[in-house]
Amino acid sequence: MSVQENVKDELADNAEHAKETVKDHVVSAAETVQSDLKSKAEVEMQRSAGDVSAVADAVRVAGDDLAARDRHAAARLANGAASSLDAVARELDGKSVEDVADAVASFGRRNPLALIGGAAVAGFFLGRFVTATTPGEDDYADESDVAPAAPVATASGPRPVAPMTAGVSNGVS
Repeated sequence: MSVQENVKDELADNAEHAKETVKDHVVSAAETVQSDLKSKAEVEMQRSAGDVSAVADAVRVAGDDLAARDRHAAARLANGAASSLDAVARELDGKSVEDVADAVASFGRRNPLALIGGAAVAGFFLGRFVTATTPGEDDYADESDVAPAAPVATASGPRPVAPMTAGVSNGVS
């Protein structure tokens, strides 16, 4: 075997070794990232279970309020939704991300309309809950914040509005 062939073989071996080393590092890094993401997802899912339970409590309070206002059909709907949300919270509690994803996918394949309808109802109640519990901009508005009414069109048509530039008047009044 010549020196050139030895060098060539050695370079090929080194390249193969480097390739395997890089592959091992990439696989290890990917496993670490996957493990970290899974851990964070588990924590967030447990937090979500608590959030779903809190929404269920809020929906139940809304149902009680509706019942007090003699809106019994709406109250039954709200209380039914609250019970369903409680069941979801219990299902989420203590389950792995994979278990929950598999259960939702399986349920969605068996009952696609129920899954979509449940998501819509949950979104509606969550939106109502968030809207009811967070102050809006209108809660702090005073009369100076109110925008003037739009100009009224006259028989001769609307009046032209001249664009304003920084401190420069264009002579239109």
